[in-house]
Amino acid sequence: MMNYAKMEQHNKKYDAGEVSWWMKVTFDMDLTTEEWKEKRLGGIPSMAPDMVPEDKISPEIMNKIKQQGPAPKEWNWVTAGKVSPVKNQGQCGSCACFSAVGAMESCFMITANDMAAQDLSEQHLLDCAFGHRVTDSVGTWEGFGCDGAWPNVYMDYIKGDWNHEESSYPYVSGSSGTHYGCKSDEYGAHTQAYVTGFQNQWGADEANLEALLQYGPVATNVKATSNWQSYGGGVLYDNECCNAASDSSCQYSINHSVLVVGYGTDSNNYAYWLIKNSWSQSWGEAGYIRLYKGTGHCGVAYSEQAIPTCAVGYPKH
Repeated sequence: MMNYAKMEQHNKKYDAGEVSWWMKVTFDMDLTTEEWKEKRLGGIPSMAPDMVPEDKISPEIMNKIKQQGPAPKEWNWVTAGKVSPVKNQGQCGSCACFSAVGAMESCFMITANDMAAQDLSEQHLLDCAFGHRVTDSVGTWEGFGCDGAWPNVYMDYIKGDWNHEESSYPYVSGSSGTHYGCKSDEYGAHTQAYVTGFQNQWGADEANLEALLQYGPVATNVKATSNWQSYGGGVLYDNECCNAASDSSCQYSINHSVLVVGYGTDSNNYAYWLIKNSWSQSWGEAGYIRLYKGTGHCGVAYSEQAIPTCAVGYPKH
């Protein structure tokens, strides 16, 4: 009832034109803020401000971006039919895996016109990339299953290999939150396309994200606050969030990984990032959120921008 009262009070402000987004009843409305955070957030390992990881730049992506010229005013991979359906990570810190797999699914659809790749297996990577490490001069980035990871860990693990399809390796961590051990085999593999590599940038900005989005949807991280619990629609400008463009500490307070699939401006002239989330299609705008664009709001784009490269074919077995 406290959450419901908060929603009613907030929506009166929306009706009066005082805020740019509204709240709605969700299946998490019966949770306290603490319970909700435990269920939905914490899938990104902490990183100290003095840690500046190395960028991994893909010549393939950078050359294509240069050829495409300046970023357009609007971009939307969803309307282009190159984004897979919204899924539900459940009570598991697997957001980085969902954002990474979502980027892979889109990469297959864009590069290989592989529409059969709309449902690749997150559980495959959660299990098989558990303990996988990406090491640079700063430190080691590791996959911890339901206890979190960074999107680049999953892209690094699967490069030059094959993905399982959801039907052959279904998701179970959403309910139990445990690690089951790798059970992959060649019979459940997706054979039409595969990941060849990836680009991963740290501490970039929104202009870089605009350019990168011309290549494909981008996995990045945000600071999700209690306001996200009941987000219903509109362009979210969250008073509980920070702005990374003016607050350098903002990128170190992120707690959730998402997939940026486009950007635009609404009828009230609010610029936004179109973001695919992994909290089911009943959350937000059919599983999406439009997040305020222009200030690095909630840390979007500033902590990490990861995007895979892919090719037609079957690289193994």
